[in-house]
Amino acid sequence: MTNPKTIVLANRSEVTDSLTGDKTVIAIQKTRIIADVGLVGLKTKEYGLSRNLNFTATIEINRRLYSNQEFLAYEDTLYRITDTAKGSMDSKMKLNITLAEVDNEFMQSMLS
Repeated sequence: MTNPKTIVLANRSEVTDSLTGDKTVIAIQKTRIIADVGLVGLKTKEYGLSRNLNFTATIEINRRLYSNQEFLAYEDTLYRITDTAKGSMDSKMKLNITLAEVDNEFMQSMLS
């Protein structure tokens, strides 16, 4: 069972202010798309557990829209993309995600 959701893909970067030395966390390579969010299959779940990963969901997206981003956000929750796999068609791919540590500054940058 899959549900289309609006998701944001991004990478994390730290920028240092040259005058004050303060560091800010920003989202780079942001892409906002609609993708199918589904449950993790049994074999994928077993594969993840063998690597000490607890996959939360599987996201199927168009292969051309993914540029090796490390983070994904949907429904105000931050996830880390920990594994990729082939999709249901050659033009699609699956992103297996796990919950990421909450970084409010980064999350705000992703959603803005």
